[in-house]
Amino acid sequence: MVEINQRVSYLPATENPISSDVVMVKILDSTVFFDVGCNKVSAELINGISGRKIAVLSHFHPDHIANLLRCRFDSVYCGANTAKYLKFQKSPVVVVKEMVSLFDGLKILPVPSSHAKGSLAMCVDGICFLGDAAYPGYKLGKKYHNANFLRSLVDFLKMIDSEEVFYSHEKNPVKTKEVILGVLESIQANWREEKGLLFKK
Repeated sequence: MVEINQRVSYLPATENPISSDVVMVKILDSTVFFDVGCNKVSAELINGISGRKIAVLSHFHPDHIANLLRCRFDSVYCGANTAKYLKFQKSPVVVVKEMVSLFDGLKILPVPSSHAKGSLAMCVDGICFLGDAAYPGYKLGKKYHNANFLRSLVDFLKMIDSEEVFYSHEKNPVKTKEVILGVLESIQANWREEKGLLFKK
């Protein structure tokens, strides 16, 4: 586990198998997990935690949600598109359509994304956990961003009060918001637009 502050830590992502970072936030008598990964190490971590457990899922890709098959939660928060993949889930599922304030400053928000429809972000302690929301989608083997979604994502990042962003699957995932905005605004300026989609030149 890598500690970010006294109550926020994360288990880093792995490449073999591909498994997302698993973020863990300790609040009062509860533990909130942002994404649950898909590897055995992540499942053992989650199952080893006692008390009330809440999962917040950034999006529906297996490397972020597959451990729901191995772990039990008191509640699972996700977007509507992700909920379609959770019919097997016995824990109560809460579909997030607008900002949800859980407790002690932790917020769950819908976030526009070309990578996965219906993504969620989680903001706590001045950090916005984006999952894969800032990554491109793929069309016929090519990376792309929906121009409108990317514009909305930039506006979203400018609007939130978090000064740092957790960028999933990175070796050093905590970056300043200005760095992420710089990357996204560079894509807006330099990628070729075709029928509302931005492709890398």
